Amino acid sequence: MRLHERADAHDAKAIPDVLAAAGERGASTDSEMADLLAGTFMPIHPNAGRLLHLLAMSRPSGRIIEFGTSHGLSTLYLASAIGAEELPVITTEMELSKIDLARANFEDAGLADKIELRVGDAFDTLADLSEGVSFLFLDGWKGLYLPLLRALEPRLVPGAVVVADDTLLLPDLCADYLEYVNGAMQSYVSVGLPIDDGLEISVFLG
Repeated sequence: MRLHERADAHDAKAIPDVLAAAGERGASTDSEMADLLAGTFMPIHPNAGRLLHLLAMSRPSGRIIEFGTSHGLSTLYLASAIGAEELPVITTEMELSKIDLARANFEDAGLADKIELRVGDAFDTLADLSEGVSFLFLDGWKGLYLPLLRALEPRLVPGAVVVADDTLLLPDLCADYLEYVNGAMQSYVSVGLPIDDGLEISVFLG
């Protein structure tokens, strides 16, 4: 995919500079590195994208929600999985510098009509959900994975699929989330997959 090639070429130059700057300032958390990561794509790997697509296609009836749009590559995999009569994927992004490029990518892919991009804090932009959520992809700030999941749990339908990214890349930041979905056995069945930077796939039991 052309977008993957562009993202890989860009991040190959940008990421070393980000890591160097993070080391100089002692930044390690999402919030401490937010400004450094603002210009990076950090795209999902094609294999992870295809898995998202397959899981989204096989989900129960309900809305697809994405936390962390970035430049929209993962959003495109999700949007291409929904049928013509289904409601658009809702994706939310707080970093304003990424919004225009994400929207341009949606237009270029011919999928803009299947995506609703909400700009701002996800706890605000997702607060008015009225439909059941059948698929939740967590790829924003890692420390917010668990609080956001808990906030959206009342909207999850039985059998809903929840996918968290970067669980192997940033295990410390994802630790509370992983402990929760693997420990709440009455609510979730969960498994970690070593795809790209690590994916935790969970099914909500209701």
